[in-house]
Amino acid sequence: MKRFRYFFVFLVIVLVSCKSESFRTPSGDDPYLIVTHLKEDALTFIDFKSQEVLDLIDVPFPIANIVPIGEKQFIAASRGEENLILFDLKEGKRKPFIRVDKGTQALFFEETSGQLYASNVERDEVLQIDVATEKIVARFRVGSFPTEMLTINDVLYVLNVESDDVTMIKDGVTRSFSVIERPSGIFFDGTYIWIGGHGRYSQLNRHIFAYDPVTLKEIIALDVGLMPIAFYGEKDEPDFYVVCHGDHMLYKIDKATYDVVDKIKVGQNPNFVTGNADYLFVSNFDDHSLSIIDKRTFSLVSELSVPSGPYAIVVQEESK
Repeated sequence: MKRFRYFFVFLVIVLVSCKSESFRTPSGDDPYLIVTHLKEDALTFIDFKSQEVLDLIDVPFPIANIVPIGEKQFIAASRGEENLILFDLKEGKRKPFIRVDKGTQALFFEETSGQLYASNVERDEVLQIDVATEKIVARFRVGSFPTEMLTINDVLYVLNVESDDVTMIKDGVTRSFSVIERPSGIFFDGTYIWIGGHGRYSQLNRHIFAYDPVTLKEIIALDVGLMPIAFYGEKDEPDFYVVCHGDHMLYKIDKATYDVVDKIKVGQNPNFVTGNADYLFVSNFDDHSLSIIDKRTFSLVSELSVPSGPYAIVVQEESK
């Protein structure tokens, strides 16, 4: 009887962990934004063309990071949860995707290989997950408090906040190079790897730093605003952008000259920037707003109020 009771409890746990739940999704095929919140257990859907909040849906926990993995599908992570969550916008359902350890901070999806990378700030490691099989295929030890990732030519770069370095992983082999104190933001412009950050507490940083991906030497220290922490850019566009949350500004950088060619005021404590062909989107953590900027004119279109603590943004639109 006791053995049956244990089996029953185990079965309930398995069934609950595999359970999918329905959620509302915007109707039609018009593009929209998905915004996460660190102060709310919610996701916000926004029509960025009409500058309207379409819906606010409840989720079980605050979501730190989301990444698209396919048509109208994305994976979400929360540091306090043991599962990554799959959201299917076509089906209007969410369900546990794969069990990981608590402490997952950042996600990065490599579309060509179908590999998802998840950084854990409590264990100082990165998990490599095969999305097709939904299995963890590798674990890599990295520096202290890994928060952001990108890939260049099959090399995974992991930015580590507390050890002030970047871990490089290729074919299971790791090495690292030192960067600014309390780094934040990593971006590849096609030539250089750019790193931002807060700098020392006694002397806050105003620069973004370019590193040669071959020699790993610092090539450029570009003066922008106070505490540059997030980047956005597309490989076929002439400019990239950096958010500085110390002076609440977005800066535009020319890739050919590496000059600051424009800047614009956004909301209080901006933390995240992304965009599409026509617009830039900046989440402003402290005044609970989203700045929508016309990319061509580099002018503010709207400062849209959203629920508290907006953070990551995903642009959901049909591929052209």
